[in-house]
Amino acid sequence: MSRASPIRVGVVGCSNLGRKHARRFAESERSVLAAYCDLDAQARETMRQQVCDPLGVAPSAWEDAEKLIDSGSHLLNTMLCVAGLEPKRVHAEIDFQDQEVDVNSALTIRFWNGAVGSVTVLGQTKMPGMRGDIVVTGEEGDVVLPKGFHGAGGIEVYGPDGPREDVVLPEDTTPPENFLGVIRGEEASLSPPRDAVRLARLMDAIYASAEQGRPVECAPASAA
Repeated sequence: MSRASPIRVGVVGCSNLGRKHARRFAESERSVLAAYCDLDAQARETMRQQVCDPLGVAPSAWEDAEKLIDSGSHLLNTMLCVAGLEPKRVHAEIDFQDQEVDVNSALTIRFWNGAVGSVTVLGQTKMPGMRGDIVVTGEEGDVVLPKGFHGAGGIEVYGPDGPREDVVLPEDTTPPENFLGVIRGEEASLSPPRDAVRLARLMDAIYASAEQGRPVECAPASAA
């Protein structure tokens, strides 16, 4: 593939985050929004009205691309990436609300180094839009990501004496731009395969725990 030719991209999921990604792919000179998919007809229509029509693009619209693994995987993946820890054991309670995907979830995760994580996913909330706050608490301070996996809330760091202002962050990028850069061989992936293996094994353990009603062990990604 020539580096000059745009990359054809398909987006799975037409909710708020899917539309943001689709808009970035459609606006980028390095890509073409070729298709999008969602089980919900209204979500597909919203994608057309809010993204495709205003930008003058006409990608293919599809109903199904197999079931998505869950609604909270973005939050879990961000938590694992920020903490840099391997999950060892998880205890999960999931309410499916008579649907095919999980709606409300409560998780307790024990990591191999002894740390404990608590995750709550609420798909039934009446709050507008989407948000996913992430808080990492340690012996020397706290790191807070308001609206965590959206990256819209910045970052807050607190030490023993209160908020810290001397935190230097790396140059910002977006997942779509990094995705295109990796395909072209221009950038290193910010989401390497090992992260995907770690998340997949955690998700398997979460669903197994919810089904069996007990804590379930997670195999480390290093065992892959």
